[in-house]
Amino acid sequence: MAINEDIIKTWYLTKNEENRATQSKADSIEFIFTKKLLEKYINKQLNVIEIGCGTGYYGMFLVDKCNTYKGIDITPEHIELFNEKIRKANIKNITAETGDATNLKNVENDEYDIVLVVDLFDNQEI
Repeated sequence: MAINEDIIKTWYLTKNEENRATQSKADSIEFIFTKKLLEKYINKQLNVIEIGCGTGYYGMFLVDKCNTYKGIDITPEHIELFNEKIRKANIKNITAETGDATNLKNVENDEYDIVLVVDLFDNQEI
């Protein structure tokens, strides 16, 4: 994991990641326009990986828009929440796992068509 792993995890755990899309007008606008952009480029034949997936906001949005989706996040608590959503919805084409963006050892070359990295380290406090 990253040298600053504990700093990063602590920072993200102080934020309300689960409700980030609705915390402010700027956040809401960001999510609306990012989803519109994603809809232009993602289709049912594509495999998507998201680095820094948080609690699965984009993953849950993409569930019926892509072939497969894998979310990776450094914060285990976020992945637990995301996996709970996946289980409750009985989703088969989405997976989520704890991982580090600087060491993607469980990702094979050419496994994914699209790499999604949205709003990773969006604050200068880190």
